[in-house]
Amino acid sequence: MEAARKEFMTWTNKKTHRLESKKRKVEALLNLYENEEKMHPPIKKKSKDPLNEEYKFLKEQLKQYVKKPEVEPFFSLKYGGKKAQLSFKDCKLDKASENIEPLFIEDIYQLLLKSVIGNMSPYPLNWARLEEPQKIAKTVLLVVEGFTKSDIIDNISELNKMTLFPHIVEIVSSNIPFSTELSTLHLVTDFHIQAKDSYSTMFPKEQEVKIDPVQSCIPPSKLHLLLSPIQMVMENYPFPANVFQYAKSDGYVFTKKSYAPVNENSPMFAVDCEMCRTAENPQELTRIAVVNEKLETIYHTLVKPEANIIDYMTRYSGITKEMLADVTIKHSDVQQMLQKLLPPDAILVGQSLNCDLHALKMIHPYVIDTSIIFNSSGIRGKKSSLKSLTYTFLNEAIQNKKDGHNPVEDSIAAMKLVQLKLQNGIGFGDACLVDTSEVKENASESNSIQASSDVTNVAKGCSKPKTVLASEKDNNGFFAKLAQFSKKACLIGNETSLNHYDNNMLNENIQKLSKPNAEKIVKTTLKQIEDNNLVISHLNFDLKTDKDSLAELNNILGEVYEACVDRTMFMVLISGVDEKNFADIKSGLFMTVLKRLN
Repeated sequence: MEAARKEFMTWTNKKTHRLESKKRKVEALLNLYENEEKMHPPIKKKSKDPLNEEYKFLKEQLKQYVKKPEVEPFFSLKYGGKKAQLSFKDCKLDKASENIEPLFIEDIYQLLLKSVIGNMSPYPLNWARLEEPQKIAKTVLLVVEGFTKSDIIDNISELNKMTLFPHIVEIVSSNIPFSTELSTLHLVTDFHIQAKDSYSTMFPKEQEVKIDPVQSCIPPSKLHLLLSPIQMVMENYPFPANVFQYAKSDGYVFTKKSYAPVNENSPMFAVDCEMCRTAENPQELTRIAVVNEKLETIYHTLVKPEANIIDYMTRYSGITKEMLADVTIKHSDVQQMLQKLLPPDAILVGQSLNCDLHALKMIHPYVIDTSIIFNSSGIRGKKSSLKSLTYTFLNEAIQNKKDGHNPVEDSIAAMKLVQLKLQNGIGFGDACLVDTSEVKENASESNSIQASSDVTNVAKGCSKPKTVLASEKDNNGFFAKLAQFSKKACLIGNETSLNHYDNNMLNENIQKLSKPNAEKIVKTTLKQIEDNNLVISHLNFDLKTDKDSLAELNNILGEVYEACVDRTMFMVLISGVDEKNFADIKSGLFMTVLKRLN
């Protein structure tokens, strides 16, 4: 018994010893933490603010009853649109602004496409802002022919329905039917060749400015690259003030007293100018070079401005004070020399040639602009520099010197680009007509380019670039974009109006409905709004023979507006011309309203 008790007591003692040892360790650890806490006291948590807690509670309750408002589509004008805006009040008071800078059909094209396919439109809307375009339910466009801007302003008191439209802007009406432009605006087209007299009303009759293509004129030819009159207006080329009221050409002279009809054999001359800034003109001529099709320099001179030079712009122009010190050639001397050098059917070539002609203060009808016929972006209106185009398509480097540009070098580059285009087709170098990958592939295979007929075919070994004219099938136009996004459109009008639409530009999503008169056109329009994403209706009036036409137009505006559903983009184009006369470029109006029912 004694031995068992002794063994039991021994086991108990050991257990007690272990517990005491653990206790000492815990006490030591606790002391360590307490000392650490004394040295670095913990940051006390802020006590909860009852008022703040109550606010959070109420806010959470409010969320259950208040839904986030849905973002609605919204239309407004940007700076460019405001400069073209016509005040309805001013029209009533006969105070129409004389400082308006009008828009063009291209601007309408941008808005029309964006209102139908939303932000998927590849074209930037430069003059207006259209927010949440994908939430627009319908788009309706009335194309009204037979009235000019003046007709509307002079009779504004009879058109009370115009107050429905918060945005009224002035446009430059083309001498090309709207339907033709809508179908082909994204392309390099030949409609100015088909309408051989398209130049005739843009210049004095005695100058005989016109196209005279021979029967064997097969694209691509020089004629297919010429800018049409409306393109020249859009690109700010000098125009006679009596033809285009907004032309800034006071003191300008023609390159010839009279012209010969231009044809595919007319000679080309590349022109490039360098400018400085004077006290009177931000772009004053200081140097010019002219190169012929053989890449020979036929004219090259420095020019001494009469006004005081305040900036030689040496970085770009290469002109210094020392270079002009002994120069005696004046601006007028250059004008006279060009008038002697250029034949009456000369075609001028250049990069953004409008700037050079303004610097020269000269007007010329036949021009090819490399910044327009070449397009690397795939977006009409977005231009590449001459340096970029030359490197991409000619595999040559220009404008790399620190002492500024050389007009001879730039003229030669522009001429080579045009010759290359003529060798390879209208689609060559135009990302709007061919795949960008194809353009790059063509460029990478190009060798040094020889003059005239010795130009190397850079498309060798590649698929043939697509040449697109107004009469050929195209899958990248306005209506093709609609079909791409499964949008339906209906075109309504009389037979004459609808015939201006190129059937090759249409597709199965586009319906054409021919109606004989305005009454039936309007009735059909009202019926088709529900079943289509876009309705374009053409109305033709004759103010001279029908005195009630203005009242009829006024009623139609109200009737169509009432038929439009909520979130309909309703537009009216007063084209400024009539269906029988597209010879002149006149001023028209474009009116817009985004209808909301609440």
